Amino acid sequence: IDPNTQITIFELGTGIGSGTVWMSENLCLHPNSVIHSAGIDPKPGIDNYAKNRLEKYDNVVFYNEYGNAVIKRLELMYDMIYIDGTHTYLATLNHAKILLKYLKEDGIIVFDDYEDKWPEVIQAVNEFVKMYKLKLEFISNTQVLVKRGDNN
Repeated sequence: IDPNTQITIFELGTGIGSGTVWMSENLCLHPNSVIHSAGIDPKPGIDNYAKNRLEKYDNVVFYNEYGNAVIKRLELMYDMIYIDGTHTYLATLNHAKILLKYLKEDGIIVFDDYEDKWPEVIQAVNEFVKMYKLKLEFISNTQVLVKRGDNN
């Protein structure tokens, strides 16, 4: 990504903030770029750890809330949406369907944990791609990128 390009990212599922930190330091290089990261982790202490870890990043806004509620409230359009939330079939599919409404026309969605360890994530992503006639590309062993096809 060109450092002169302003981008907006929405992350659903902050976890300990490792992905957020990477995106902040590698993708959001323009001074007006921003990451809105939302998540509630079921493991005790994770949310506070993430909050403290991300405080030093001026281009990150952390919401200790459910991502779908946050994105609906913000009503912004994003260049990239990163989904690493609940790893169940229904949650993954529902997140994707809701978040797609907030993706810019030329934007991308990245799904984390697209791997055999998480078969419900694979199933949901595959169904989502087919349902909306999207294009799927592998970007690592565990991550896929989804973008609109020529028909969307």
